[in-house]
Amino acid sequence: LSFLDALAIDLGVTAGSYDEVLGTSISLADLLDVAADVLTSDGNIIAASGLQALVLAIPVATPPIQLGELISVQAGAPDAAFDIAISALDLTQASIQLANTKNALVADIPAGLLGVAGATIHLQVIEEPKIYAIGNPEDAKSDPYGSDQIYVRSAQVRSFISLDLPFAGATLSALEALLSNPLVAGITSSVNSLLTLDLAGVLSDLTCLLSCTQEKDITHIQILPTPRLDIAIDTGGAEARVSDYSCADNGDKSLTVAAQSAVAGIAAGKMGSSAADASNNVFSNAEVTVDPLALIDIGSKHIRKRCVLAICTIDYKQGTGWTTNSALADRTAYTGGGIGLKVDTNLLAGTGTLNYYNTPADTFLPNIDQTLDADAFQQLAASDLVAGVSDSLSGIDLEFYPPSGAGIGGSNLGEVTTLVGSVADTLLASIDSIITGVLAPILDPLLNDLLDLLGVSLAETNVGSALTCESDKVELVI
Repeated sequence: LSFLDALAIDLGVTAGSYDEVLGTSISLADLLDVAADVLTSDGNIIAASGLQALVLAIPVATPPIQLGELISVQAGAPDAAFDIAISALDLTQASIQLANTKNALVADIPAGLLGVAGATIHLQVIEEPKIYAIGNPEDAKSDPYGSDQIYVRSAQVRSFISLDLPFAGATLSALEALLSNPLVAGITSSVNSLLTLDLAGVLSDLTCLLSCTQEKDITHIQILPTPRLDIAIDTGGAEARVSDYSCADNGDKSLTVAAQSAVAGIAAGKMGSSAADASNNVFSNAEVTVDPLALIDIGSKHIRKRCVLAICTIDYKQGTGWTTNSALADRTAYTGGGIGLKVDTNLLAGTGTLNYYNTPADTFLPNIDQTLDADAFQQLAASDLVAGVSDSLSGIDLEFYPPSGAGIGGSNLGEVTTLVGSVADTLLASIDSIITGVLAPILDPLLNDLLDLLGVSLAETNVGSALTCESDKVELVI
């Protein structure tokens, strides 16, 4: 209440009009400055000085926020419902997260900060937290998801990683070595014979040694033609809501909370024409679209063989003319098909029910005007989520592209696909180790350290509760 009264003065709002205070926009700097003043009045000088130092670091262009977006109060709740203790740290953290959701800018994370080079890493809070909820549990019990819900949630953060040339260099040599494997090499020879794209056959044609001109398509295989892997990871979004409560005449009371720990959505592949374009797509309002990243492109080039008196030359089609430089020749992608990788999945860490009782002591379910200490919090664990993200990115499924050349391949497509499928395990095993080796130095610090600093923990969801039976009021904190 002292905080809201101080905010009312700062905002020029009538004292006691708490709904208006919650709904009025205020700068992040002013919000934290008022919090520092209240802390100073309460004698918390060190905490206040910490907030004031933080205020000085806030960019001038940071968008304004509304306190009501962080604190949910049931409609018609009496002013006494606001008489609760709020953690200054939680308020500060949540306010910064909320301001970030309103900012069009995406934070650039220096790759060196995470101990890796050669990567583009962006991060943004895409859904603000709701850290406190206050209301009558009787209303929430009848419809936990309705307009009178008592509901809290953690922020949701989207991370974007684009791996370019360093990744391609490591993977390129590994895939080239893989193609020399006798099993995998069958891909090339089979496609050559099935699609009649055989340069050696053209050169050894004895009927064309004295004088002739022949034209044919030849196989041209590219490994990682666009050597950039885009990854988008949505993390956070833990939530909790009141579903039941009881108040007995003897003073016993209980509260039941349905909780869901953090969720992770993982997508990997190609999300744009460049790292910048992919980043714009990932952080736009539209749903993220993921295309497979091409690992092997079995394409073709058109050649002309000319022989005069057993002296033969090879020309390559370039536009409307010809060139002797193969690198300048026109190329048709995926004439004989190809292989790509893509990941697009969601991981739900866990759901459960948290039951609170005012036993063995009242601190385990205190009245809402009391400060919540450690006893009032319960944990919904999600210890396997970080590992689940890494496992999803290493457990990659390969996708096979069909031949794209009109009239080429015909009914033989199934034979080519079967051949490629027979070595899929070999490909997958090698690609898994490559991807894991490259991503581990980025994912581990990103998920374990950076997100924790932002207040989005994947390890656990902590929910604190308070219940005052005299006025049937409940406070929920995440």
